[in-house]
Amino acid sequence: PESLDDVHNATVQAMNDLEFSVTSTEKDALSSTVVARDARDRRIRVRLNRTEQDTTKITIRVGTFGDEEASRTIYRRIAENLQ
Repeated sequence: PESLDDVHNATVQAMNDLEFSVTSTEKDALSSTVVARDARDRRIRVRLNRTEQDTTKITIRVGTFGDEEASRTIYRRIAENLQ
């Protein structure tokens, strides 16, 4: 239950904290996408969608087929940055 702006900023900070290279960010009033690369050159895409006034849905995809452990690590870092 956080605003899109706050989650976007926490996501970019999480990418920097985890030493991922942010390659692009896009943001508008309803959504945001942050794309980065990890040390193994896997693409990481975090999509943020505003669902209500102060609620944001986070979708994380690591690599082509996904990596649940890496996604959970990224999610935890985003959550830490929101506190």
